[in-house]
Amino acid sequence: MKAKLPDNVLAALRDAKRSPGWNNRRDDVQRFTLPNRYGHEPCLLYVVPCRRWAYRRWRKQAAAWQREHGGNVA
Repeated sequence: MKAKLPDNVLAALRDAKRSPGWNNRRDDVQRFTLPNRYGHEPCLLYVVPCRRWAYRRWRKQAAAWQREHGGNVA
């Protein structure tokens, strides 16, 4: 059984302009504040592009190498 996403989550994903493709999207992380239907604290929804998530380890290693050696990674 597939759970239906709430309308506010679907609206946030639509506003993030998620579309098929690997390299044709923005690389920034987007944050949306979703209201809580029970009157408690709002919920934060982070939309992270796959490319950014997939390359995070490489970026961390590159930054560590650059700090250690003081030069360019390339």
